[in-house]
Amino acid sequence: MSEYTPTTKALRTNYAMTMLRVGRKDINPYLAFDHWLAKHDREVAAKALRDAAKDSQMGPVPYGWNASGIASWLLARAEQIEDVAGE
Repeated sequence: MSEYTPTTKALRTNYAMTMLRVGRKDINPYLAFDHWLAKHDREVAAKALRDAAKDSQMGPVPYGWNASGIASWLLARAEQIEDVAGE
């Protein structure tokens, strides 16, 4: 397997060029890609927070913090990240 990993810029350009040739003519493919990437990044961030909330329930919490409170805050922050107007 190749060690090559394309850059985000390369993927964005390839997506846009393909969509300009064969895709919908009523959308800007650069903006569509940017929109998809932002949504993907929010999903990844929310998953990381949910994973951290789950992990915070599995062991001692430093400095006497309340594990339940930390988990609740992390879960609420995950929901806030995903809750973007219009989506």
